[in-house]
Amino acid sequence: MMQLVLIFVIYIIASFTQGVTGFGFGVFATPMISLIFSPGVAVGMNAVLGTVNCTYNYFLLREYVDYKKSAKLFAVSLLFIPLGAYFLVSVMEEIVFLAMGTMVVVVTLHSMQQHRVKADSIVYTKLGFVFPVLAGSVAGAFAAPGPILAPYMFAREKDPFVAKANLQFIFSLMSIIIIASHTVAGNLSVDTLLLSLPYIPLVFLFTKIGAAVSFKLKKELFRRVEYSALLLLGAYLIFQNLTKLLSFGNWP
Repeated sequence: MMQLVLIFVIYIIASFTQGVTGFGFGVFATPMISLIFSPGVAVGMNAVLGTVNCTYNYFLLREYVDYKKSAKLFAVSLLFIPLGAYFLVSVMEEIVFLAMGTMVVVVTLHSMQQHRVKADSIVYTKLGFVFPVLAGSVAGAFAAPGPILAPYMFAREKDPFVAKANLQFIFSLMSIIIIASHTVAGNLSVDTLLLSLPYIPLVFLFTKIGAAVSFKLKKELFRRVEYSALLLLGAYLIFQNLTKLLSFGNWP
C-alpha cells in the first residue's frame, strides 16, 4: 500500500511539474521509480506515461505552437539520434548528465542577463544549430532530450508560452522514436504497459492542473518561473551526477 502511494505521489509531482513548466517529467520520475522497480521497468513505464504527459500538454498548448520552427528542430534532432545510439551510449551516463546540468545553468543565466538588457541571446543567434544536434544525440543514447532543448527554447522565443508549446510538440514526436527504441530494447513489454495503465488518468489530471496554473500567470512572471525551474533542473543534474561520480563505487 505504501509503495502504491509513493508511486502516485511521484507521478503527481512529475505530471504537475511538466504541466506548469513544459519539462522535468522524465528527469524527476525515472530515478524515483527506479527506487521501487528495476531501472528497465522504470524506463519503460516512464516512456509510456511521459508520452501521455507531453502529448496531452501539447494538445492543451496546440494554439501556441510554431510548427515550422519546431518541425525543423525535430528534423535536425532526428538525424543525430543514431549518433547517440551508437556512440554517446558508450560514454558514462553520469558524465553526460553532469555536462547537461552545467549547460542548463550556464545557458539559463546567460538568457536571464540578455533578457534584462533586451538583447538577443547568442544561444540562438550563433549557437542555435548545436542544440538540436545535442538533443538528438542524447535522445538516442538516454531518451532525455529535455535538459538540452528546454533552455534553448526559452532563450530563443520571446513568448514563453510558445517556447513551452514548441517543446511539447517536439517531445511528442520524439516519443514515437523513444517508445519504439524501448520496445526493441525490451524495457517496454506488455507487462510494463499494463503496470503503467492505472497511472494514466493521474497523469492526465495533474498535467491539466499544471497547465491551468501556468495559463493563469502573466508572461513575465511565467518566464521567471521557467528560469527558476531551469536553474533548479541544472542544479539537480549537477548534484545528482557529481555525487555518483565521486562515490567510491564508480571508480576502479
